[in-house]
Amino acid sequence: MRVLGEFVNRFDLAELVPDRQSVVGSPGVVSQCLSAKGKEYAIYLRGRGPTEVTLALPAGEYAVEWMDVETGRVVRSERARSTAATTKIESPDFAEEIALRVVLVRRQ
Repeated sequence: MRVLGEFVNRFDLAELVPDRQSVVGSPGVVSQCLSAKGKEYAIYLRGRGPTEVTLALPAGEYAVEWMDVETGRVVRSERARSTAATTKIESPDFAEEIALRVVLVRRQ
């Protein structure tokens, strides 16, 4: 719980709300999302990966971080560009759970 608390505290907590629309698909895993839509997304995935997470994001460039929820270590960092109605992001391997942080870097 400490690691997940640290993960969530990296966001603007006053703006985060439960979000059931932004994660369009995550085959084989259960996902939960908190977001400040159009700005930042905190996504928790439970199950077994890799999986392809499909997100409904406004057009722009996003910083993406995958975090091991047991150790707090960032497993992968990358950039994703959203130009269409949905954006697909491939997860790294994980055994039970992983957290995904998606933050808008630049609007298009």
